[in-house]
Amino acid sequence: MLPAALPSAAVSAGCALGIVVLTASPAPGQETIAGAEHVHWPLIEIVLAPDSCDGVWVLAAPNLATRDWDRRNGLIRISTDPVLLLQWAGTARSLAHAPDTTVDRGGPRFRTTPRLQGRPQGPYALLARSTKPAPFERRLQLILVDSVEKTQWKTSASPDQVDRLLAAAELVATRAMPLRAPVDSTLLREENAPGIERASIVEIPAPHYPSELRRNYQQGSVWTAYIIGADGAAEPGSIRVLYADHPAFAASAAEALARGRFRPARSHGVPVRERVFQVITFRIRR
Repeated sequence: MLPAALPSAAVSAGCALGIVVLTASPAPGQETIAGAEHVHWPLIEIVLAPDSCDGVWVLAAPNLATRDWDRRNGLIRISTDPVLLLQWAGTARSLAHAPDTTVDRGGPRFRTTPRLQGRPQGPYALLARSTKPAPFERRLQLILVDSVEKTQWKTSASPDQVDRLLAAAELVATRAMPLRAPVDSTLLREENAPGIERASIVEIPAPHYPSELRRNYQQGSVWTAYIIGADGAAEPGSIRVLYADHPAFAASAAEALARGRFRPARSHGVPVRERVFQVITFRIRR
């Protein structure tokens, strides 16, 4: 069931708890979590955030300007240990800045980093570098894969873009290391194990599009994390804004999520708590 439409706005839900898009006709708070970093590329957005239990969250979704937003593709999320993220960033930097070598026509087309992966069979990221002649700005590719959700994105990147991503990753990993706390054992963790059903949206009230931002044709997105309790509601105090393009968007998104209704995750038929991630996007319909 999708949320009911407001007179000047409509909300549509994307892949389970991935992207919610709010569009508004041009007619008639929460704060960003401390320590998070946002990386904007022409085709993709990446948010990295420290967490006291999970280490570092690495979240990626298509850029607002791409057609993938209209397809409402879900976001890819990787939870990783900060030490592993630092090691991966070092390997990726070495690959990105390695000197060119003689092309071996019989060799592999790409050299790659190891996978940045939180758990076996889970979502992962890797950086690839072409071993064949290629334009400078297309020599590197970031590949993001969620095999369970059948999602795979590949985007070319310049060395400068890769450097900005790796600098953000190292900064967040450094911030996360002193924060480690015992893992919350009551949260669903083996999301893809047999007998597990992920949480899903029943209804989210249409977020209010802040009037001043709509008048100024300002668009944006809000990246959130929150816990859906066994009762099918967002747990009070659990909604965290990881990144927002404007504080007014963040406040509106958080208020809507607090009033949302969900089907809770289930473990062998028993409702359980689950942390979910969601992007809520405010767009102007031209």
